[in-house]
Amino acid sequence: MADQPITADNFELKHGLLTLIQNNQFFGHDKEDPHAHVRYFNKITSTLKFPNVPNTSIKLMRFPFSLEGATRIWLEKEPPRLIFTWDDLVSKFISQFFPPSKTTSLRNEITNFQERFDESFSEA
Repeated sequence: MADQPITADNFELKHGLLTLIQNNQFFGHDKEDPHAHVRYFNKITSTLKFPNVPNTSIKLMRFPFSLEGATRIWLEKEPPRLIFTWDDLVSKFISQFFPPSKTTSLRNEITNFQERFDESFSEA
């Protein structure tokens, strides 16, 4: 990721923020929702306000700490300087961990839903 310039003097993020982020890490398991992860991460980081420090810079600096396992490896392998903005990172993250094929698969499951002969609709 490209480094974001921070012009503030004595800029420091508190340890509590890092703890909050690390307590809700994304591993990339099938049942995990990358959209929910980004929403929660945005919620945590939206509480931070520092003069001369764009919130997107904080997000870019801290997002790697919200990843573990395969997701962290994925981000570390991204070519340097390919991610310039928070939107770039979110777009690549969602594309990687919720690709269009997953959307298609889930849509097909819903479209092809049928109850079995021996079950009621509420049991299906």
